[in-house]
Amino acid sequence: MAKFKRIKTPKSPYMSYLLMLAAPAIVAWYYYGAFAFRAILTGVVSAVVVEAVALLIMKRNLSLLSDMHAVFTGLAVAMLLPATAPVWLIASGAVFAVLVAKIPFGPAHKAPFVPAAAGIAFLTVCFPDEVFKYPAIDSASFDVFEAGSSLAAQLSAGGIQHVNSVGIQTAVAGAERMFEMLDEQSEPKDADDALPLEHVEGEIEFDNVCFAYGAGNQVLNGISLKIPAGTRVAIVGPTGSGKTTIISLLTRFYDVTSGRILLDGHDIRDYRLHDLRRAFGVVLQDTALFAQSVKDNIAYGHADASTDDVRAAALFRTVQPF
Repeated sequence: MAKFKRIKTPKSPYMSYLLMLAAPAIVAWYYYGAFAFRAILTGVVSAVVVEAVALLIMKRNLSLLSDMHAVFTGLAVAMLLPATAPVWLIASGAVFAVLVAKIPFGPAHKAPFVPAAAGIAFLTVCFPDEVFKYPAIDSASFDVFEAGSSLAAQLSAGGIQHVNSVGIQTAVAGAERMFEMLDEQSEPKDADDALPLEHVEGEIEFDNVCFAYGAGNQVLNGISLKIPAGTRVAIVGPTGSGKTTIISLLTRFYDVTSGRILLDGHDIRDYRLHDLRRAFGVVLQDTALFAQSVKDNIAYGHADASTDDVRAAALFRTVQPF
């Protein structure tokens, strides 16, 4: 009588991985209620269905689904996204993970999170605002259990009205601008013997002025001109020729690299900076109006301006009817 040996089917390692994700899944369920269940169900069903369809198209055995890798991938995608993420986002991540990372490369027992990571990477690049949309917890004294219960209750009641949504590109651009501001040099300080500027005649002279933005970016080279008091001068030139730079140097937003600028016969660096800038009126190319009254816009920078002063300024610039 022939004896038959029972061949044991290898146990899928993904069962252990699923048990590993059970604890965070329960915690997510506690905090987010039905939202967590919806997210997990969406991820798992999407991954299993798309792999089953792909196996049928490729005419392969559906028994390959028994390794639970698709279930694990869908669950991992759902767990890596906010519980409040929309259904289409979770499904898209799971489908991408299975079609692009799991099926083409086969089982990855030593790196089980690779397909899920590929799905999350895809969503992060294409939909950053949705991937990084988390409920905002507003609690002065944060207690994990109280905050969790409160958050779960709000989500069960229909969700939170206001959420924090931060896109990666927006965050990077904001950080770059912040570091640019931190790198900016502070305002030049007045010398101990700085001169007051109480009365201005208006004679301006550029004496062999040179200026460069940083190293090697020369903008002005040996500029010399004299503008008598009471005259009008138009400086004309193409973009980048230094027109705005001249005004910035005159008001000491930058200091000359070499040479000097004279106002009424004195180097502008000899005057007190506050007095010097009060002597100039600068109208920029881009006009900015604040969300205040016309009076407040006219008096901006002069908190002590009276109504008569504002009216006189409006009459001088023919905007009194407004």
